[in-house]
Amino acid sequence: APYECAMHIDGYLHSRGRREAVDLSVATVQPMLMPNAGVEGSTWMGERLAERSISFRTGAKIDRVEAGTVVLEDDELPFDLLVTVPPHRAPDVVTESGLTSESGWVPVDRSTLQTSYENVYAVGDVTGIKLSSGLPLPKAGVIAELEGKRVAAAIVADVKGSAEPEPFTAEASCYVEMGTEVAARMDVRFFAEPVPEITLLEPSAERAAEKRRFESDRLTRWFGG
Repeated sequence: APYECAMHIDGYLHSRGRREAVDLSVATVQPMLMPNAGVEGSTWMGERLAERSISFRTGAKIDRVEAGTVVLEDDELPFDLLVTVPPHRAPDVVTESGLTSESGWVPVDRSTLQTSYENVYAVGDVTGIKLSSGLPLPKAGVIAELEGKRVAAAIVADVKGSAEPEPFTAEASCYVEMGTEVAARMDVRFFAEPVPEITLLEPSAERAAEKRRFESDRLTRWFGG
């Protein structure tokens, strides 16, 4: 999402005829742009940003933000407008419940999403699921949706006394908007060994239309209308 945001800003500035007057840059604390997409996916994203003259840096750990300056542990980034992602933590109610580990997240069986407590499941951003690569399963909406479906199926099976559903596989598709007209798609098998298996479908208007259908379908199913 931070890279999508940068590319949308790039497109907006072009439409206003102001792009040449603005320096755009992206910084992330992660060791590469998209760790769960591996070197290939991160390199691909870096190339897409470079095509738009959007500079980027990795391993940028923020110490504090001052007026007009982001102070990193080893450097400073000046800005006129800062768009930032705040620190991500489990909610206090989850932490105080005793479900979290030292990591700050709720450990679960990655096949069933069950916690260490019987009949207690965790889905979505509060979970801490490690992949074979040592990295965490992304805390993305599409992952939360798939986890919720698996847990719901398990509860229904338990109530009905029927067979347990298939294990959670963490196979998902992620769209990457490259502006308003085109989008790319990454199909990922996150539990693949030794690292997640990624199929990258290059940006196109067709992918952008797929993403809009993806969004409208969920808005309709979840909220009606």
